[in-house]
Amino acid sequence: ASAAAGPDFALTPVQVYKAIAAKVPVDGVLVDNPYTKWSEIDASLPDQAISLAIPGTNHGTREVFQLEVIDAGAEEAGLPEGL
Repeated sequence: ASAAAGPDFALTPVQVYKAIAAKVPVDGVLVDNPYTKWSEIDASLPDQAISLAIPGTNHGTREVFQLEVIDAGAEEAGLPEGL
């Protein structure tokens, strides 16, 4: 999850969720996603603009990505189930 010439870093599901969600929970309220840099999500991450390459919706790995990363990250972030 890093550029070949840049620093290495591993992302958790909640960090990925916070990076790509349109709305994120803050103090129990859904707000427009304020994050534009990885370091805004977690200070241990690089001060780089958020950029991700994810599987397309017509690709079999997209379902796994949705379940194992996005849904898991949303739950860990405190998003109410079903939203």
